[in-house]
Amino acid sequence: IYRGERSHASHFGEICGLVTVIGLDIKEHEVVVFDFSDTVYIDDSAAMVIGQLLEIAARSKTQCIVTGLSEDVAATLNSLDILGAIPADRIVGSFDEARRAARQVLEADAPKPGESPSS
Repeated sequence: IYRGERSHASHFGEICGLVTVIGLDIKEHEVVVFDFSDTVYIDDSAAMVIGQLLEIAARSKTQCIVTGLSEDVAATLNSLDILGAIPADRIVGSFDEARRAARQVLEADAPKPGESPSS
């Protein structure tokens, strides 16, 4: 779960480091929740970083759920088409809804009785 912060990295190197570290973590999960509940503003460069993280998740077959978007944050992300690849049912209003969506993703991906995990 990645929660937005009110502050942001102020140096390019810090941002690249965050993408690398968080990107590696994302690759190790089946589902990741991006929680923007505490985020009141996001600038274009921060939005592009979110886009990079979503691209890493897509390449890794990690499902993403987005929650807690304020109108301003959603407007910035949508203006840059950052959320374009996220299905509408994976953009939810609350953390509880995000948990339910994550559970649904995991249950849908779980092997059915009699199937092997690699089927």
